[in-house]
Amino acid sequence: MASKQTIFNTEWIKDKEFSSWVVVDPKSNTKAHCNVCGHSFQLGNMGRKALTSHAKGKKHNVNVRLSSKVKQETQSIDSFFSKPSSTSMENDIETIDECQLVEPSPLSFPLLQKVEASNYGAISKFGIHDQVLTAEILWVIKTVASHYSSNSSEKLGILFKRMFPDSPIAQKFKCGKTKCSYLIQFGLAVFFREDLSSKILQPGTIFVACFDESLNKVLQEEQMDLYLRFWDSELNKVVTRYFDSVFLGHTRSEDLLINFKECLSKLNMANLLQISMDGPNSNWKFYNNFVQDRQETDPDIPILINIGSCGLHVVHGAFKYGASKTGWKLDGVMRAIYYCFSDSPARRDDYLAANGSNAQFALQFCSTRWIEDVPVAERAIKIWPNIKKYVSTVEKLCKSKQPKCQSWTNLKEYTKDELILAKLYFFLTIAKVLVPFLELFQTDKPMMPFLS
Repeated sequence: MASKQTIFNTEWIKDKEFSSWVVVDPKSNTKAHCNVCGHSFQLGNMGRKALTSHAKGKKHNVNVRLSSKVKQETQSIDSFFSKPSSTSMENDIETIDECQLVEPSPLSFPLLQKVEASNYGAISKFGIHDQVLTAEILWVIKTVASHYSSNSSEKLGILFKRMFPDSPIAQKFKCGKTKCSYLIQFGLAVFFREDLSSKILQPGTIFVACFDESLNKVLQEEQMDLYLRFWDSELNKVVTRYFDSVFLGHTRSEDLLINFKECLSKLNMANLLQISMDGPNSNWKFYNNFVQDRQETDPDIPILINIGSCGLHVVHGAFKYGASKTGWKLDGVMRAIYYCFSDSPARRDDYLAANGSNAQFALQFCSTRWIEDVPVAERAIKIWPNIKKYVSTVEKLCKSKQPKCQSWTNLKEYTKDELILAKLYFFLTIAKVLVPFLELFQTDKPMMPFLS
């Protein structure tokens, strides 16, 4: 039989089968709340059987064991110094595995209940809600800065409660997958965009618009990112800030013009000083159309400063063109010595067996920024004797045991050229002449006055 007791007009039922207190709504006797699990449910027509069914549940029994374990440990201070047995440790591990970060009830942790009872009221006077919101925003900023996914925030609040049981902020922290995504999209993004717009719209603030397009592999569309460069009076320096992104199917000059004007429509275009871009023909056509439309719309509007396209792209392109015109196919050489051993444990093992366990592998070749291939060329020169030794070793094997990939076929052909090292040294010498210019001007600092 269940024993009944009335406390504050609320009926409490205590039963040995439940090992917990269950609160019943005294008005309707149809609602129950388990203080161990924190679970509320309707009794309905089942009555007592609903409580019995809940008491047999896996989640309920796990929380009961956790509650009894904490109570036993807090009965005596000696329990903090006693060494747990191996059986006890195994049971604890099993309990944690079964629990799987289920949110604990406050009554499951008597020590936490005492801390909250004594400190929570005092802390709340100083704005516990604002502190919790600050903690959630800081975590969202960390998520963005470290390129975490929104899914990495799933059940984070439960984890923090376990890690910091004495912190009222951790007990109130709630920032799961959905909330993290919403804070980024409808909180931080809106705040930073409005903050940037307010600075740009200040009277007398002139700005430069920068844009570039690249493929977004997730959306499978061209993503045009726009940045604004201006003088920040608060920081007392020139800053470059991200403004917005536009997603395109076609990137023709007409498409760029329409989306560029729409994206900057809320800004004062009379304060636009210059447009920074790289040098494809479509971008130049966009620029000419924009200037013409600007003058036709408002003849009195200031003329844009034209400093040409990106000088870094010009240098990269010129070096690439010169290297290709030699006909030496050095890009093919550096690609072959990298991809021949990339994602192939068997060929890597054969390479190390032929040259020793300390032998180095090639670096990946970059086909767009050729000046960044200086370390690639240096590594290729260093390991070329090892490459030739590996090729000669593998060629002695029967054809069935030789690699079948195209990079291996190319590598065999390149090793027959006795002038490869001389060509790589020439490539490296010219590249090192251009590197100081690129390192100096590839920066966010305002370097245009020194370009001449």
